[in-house]
Amino acid sequence: SKIFKAGEQFVEATKKEAPPGMIGLFALQGAVDKNLDFYVFDLSPRIPGCPCVETTSPYMKYKYGHSVGPGRRVAMEIKKAVDIGRLGDIVT
Repeated sequence: SKIFKAGEQFVEATKKEAPPGMIGLFALQGAVDKNLDFYVFDLSPRIPGCPCVETTSPYMKYKYGHSVGPGRRVAMEIKKAVDIGRLGDIVT
């Protein structure tokens, strides 16, 4: 989708501008017009600025099969990096 493409383009741009690029949570905040074009108007590095997102967004539940708040998601990512020997890749 256009929104995921925007996220992927953002990650690639950060890799070019400041290696290793964006390595953690972020949100591109934007809007969709009547033609379904997506416009980014804000970047929220780390956890998105709205604390209610986790409770109203179904995406984490779809992905993991249960509700996952921002803190738990960070912990899960750190544990995964430790398990696969890549902790050094996610910390700066």
